[in-house]
Amino acid sequence: MLRHVATDRRVRLRPRTTIGRGPTNIMRLRSRVASSEHAVLSWSGERWLLRDLGSRNGTWLGDRRLAPGEAVTVERGQTIGFGDANDRWQLVDDAPPRLFAESMADDAVVDAIGGVLALPSSDEPMLMVFASGDGWVAEGEDDARAVADQDVIVVDEVPWRISIPTTVPATVTAGPKPAPTDLWIELGVSRDQEYVEVRVAGPDGWVTLAPRSYHYMLVVLAQERLADMEASPAEQGWIHLESLADKLGQAPRTINVHICRLRQQVGQVGLADAASIIERRPGTGQVRLGTDAVSIGGL
Repeated sequence: MLRHVATDRRVRLRPRTTIGRGPTNIMRLRSRVASSEHAVLSWSGERWLLRDLGSRNGTWLGDRRLAPGEAVTVERGQTIGFGDANDRWQLVDDAPPRLFAESMADDAVVDAIGGVLALPSSDEPMLMVFASGDGWVAEGEDDARAVADQDVIVVDEVPWRISIPTTVPATVTAGPKPAPTDLWIELGVSRDQEYVEVRVAGPDGWVTLAPRSYHYMLVVLAQERLADMEASPAEQGWIHLESLADKLGQAPRTINVHICRLRQQVGQVGLADAASIIERRPGTGQVRLGTDAVSIGGL
């Protein structure tokens, strides 16, 4: 994130943030000494890089004016000038790009939690955006579609612009690649069924999730999946959302909130493809547990 020192205006950085006075720039400058296409800030996979795009009045990093086309690393706390050396922006957050959405109606911003972006909010997840396989998916209650960086999605008549962290991977040391970790789940249920312990297999071994009321939903979905083990894997464990809501004594809308929060919780512990813990079958209103590698035991 960049912060304008004089006004405290803040701009979230996308993987490639173009800067200038022109209307096509992601970060539009108001200063008349800034060029139409002045500079670009981009994420290299490891750090933020600033490049001057041949601007007339120059780009400064600290006290140094960049040469046209020169790219330099920007560290947290450093200041940048675009055309005016005294009019400064500061890099106040140098974290990698994040998944988020900006409302085109009122400039509201919603951040992803655990790699799952819920719109308009996690309390009302009418649409969820998350990584799936080699791409990104926007999933509603009845459909799912591929999305890309800067796509505009309308949710409840409000347009949202999606910022997806499509970054260049960092260079890795040559050698054998680690095998992908399948999704494994262990559920422990107390005798009175008031408490459910959830353990998932993460990249560094088993992780126990902090207890939440919605974890019993996993027990019901696991039971449905295990009861269908003789069916083909593609047909195992599907249940209508309304039927799941009836079994849990809750409204379907509440179940959608619980699915969102479960996905976000699993993502926060570092499990790749966390949203796959719950799958939806588009156009059917059906959901299921996203793996047959699940066990249910007592506590």
